[in-house]
Amino acid sequence: MDTATIETAKARAREYLRTRGTDASLSAIRSGIADAFGTLGTVLDGAPAAHVTRRPRDGEWCVQ
Repeated sequence: MDTATIETAKARAREYLRTRGTDASLSAIRSGIADAFGTLGTVLDGAPAAHVTRRPRDGEWCVQ
C-alpha cells in the first residue's frame, strides 16, 4: 500500500472518530449504542439456539 493511501485512510479514520466520538453529543452516542444493541438483539433472536449457546471452548463465554 502506498503512503498516500495510508495517509488518506488515517485521515478518514481520525475524522470518523472525531465526529462519532469526540465531537458527538452524549445523546447521539447513547442513541447509537441503543441502536447497536437493538440490532444485535434482532440478530440473536433469529439465530439457532445451538449457535447462541455454543461456547468456543471450555470456560469461555457464549452469546446467551
